[in-house]
Amino acid sequence: MKSLIIGITGCLGSYLAEHLLQKGYEVSGTKRDIDPVDNIKHVSDRIKVFDADINDKKSIIKAVKQSNPDLIYFLASANRLDSLKNIYRTNVEGTINFFECLTALSCSARIIMTSSSAVYGLQKGIKPLIETDKLLPSNHYGLSKVFQEEIADYYGRNYNLNVIIIRPFNFTGPRENPFLVCTDFARQIVDIENGKKEPVIRVGDLSAERDLTDVRDTARGYVLLSEKGVKGEVYNICSGTAYSIRMILEKLLSMSTVNIRIEVETDKIRTGEAKVHFGDNSKIFSLTGWKPEIPLDKTLEDILSYNREQAKKREKP
Repeated sequence: MKSLIIGITGCLGSYLAEHLLQKGYEVSGTKRDIDPVDNIKHVSDRIKVFDADINDKKSIIKAVKQSNPDLIYFLASANRLDSLKNIYRTNVEGTINFFECLTALSCSARIIMTSSSAVYGLQKGIKPLIETDKLLPSNHYGLSKVFQEEIADYYGRNYNLNVIIIRPFNFTGPRENPFLVCTDFARQIVDIENGKKEPVIRVGDLSAERDLTDVRDTARGYVLLSEKGVKGEVYNICSGTAYSIRMILEKLLSMSTVNIRIEVETDKIRTGEAKVHFGDNSKIFSLTGWKPEIPLDKTLEDILSYNREQAKKREKP
C-alpha cells in the first residue's frame, strides 16, 4: 500500500509517517519550501518528499501522480494564530484546490481529511462531544474547518471520491509546535533550568479543561480509520477525558529540577472559547478498537525530555 501525507513535516505528519513505515506502507509526503524538516530527518532515507503547496495545483498534481497513492492523509492546515487571510486561504481555498487536483486526476485513493474539534465550538452544557452534535464554531479557525468539511463532503458526494473526515481533539507530544500549550510550558521550564530566564512561568487561563491525547496514539488512530473507516463518515479522535490546564502545568513543574513561580498574563487568555471541551470516542472504538494507550504523565515526560534535548542542540557551536 502506498500512502501520501499532505503536510508531512509537522508533529502529527512525522509520527504518522513512522507508524505507516512500521506497518510496511510505502510513504511519500509533501512540504512547502518554508517547512522545517527536522521532524522527518531520521526517516528521510525511507520516504519520498515532494515540494508542494496546496494552493499550487501544479505541485499537488505532480506529487499525487508520482506517488500514485492508495491512501492520502490531508494534514495541511493553517493554525489558530494565523491571520484571517491565511486561515481562509489555506483551509478553504487550499482545500478546494486540493480536491480539484484529485478530480482532474480521477483519483481513486482513499482520502483522510483532517478537520478539528474546533468545529463544535460553544455547546450548551458540559458533555462529551459526539460526531452528530450541531457545529457551532466560536472563532474563524473553527469556521474555516466547518467549510473544509463541507468542501470534502461536496467532492465526495458529487465526484464519488472516497473521503472520510477526522476531527482530532487536542493532541500533544514531542516535536509539537512551540506555541501550543504543553510545549510552551515545557520550553519555558527548560529555559529556566538553563538559566536563560527568571524562574517565572507566564500563563493564560489555567481553569480551562481540554481533551488531550498523545500524538503517537493519534497517528495510530488515523491509520486504523484509513483502513476501516466508512466512506463519507466523520470520526472523533480523542481521549474522552477533560484535563485542566492547571493540572498539566503542575505535572510539568513537578518534573522540573528548579522551583518556578506562576504568573497569569491577561493577554494570554483567549475569549469566546468553551471552558470545558472534550469528546466522545465511542464511534472509533466500536469500529476499530482504538483507544489511547500512552498515559498523560508519560507524554509530558517525553515533551520535557525532548525540549531539553533540543536546548542542548541549540547550545552546540
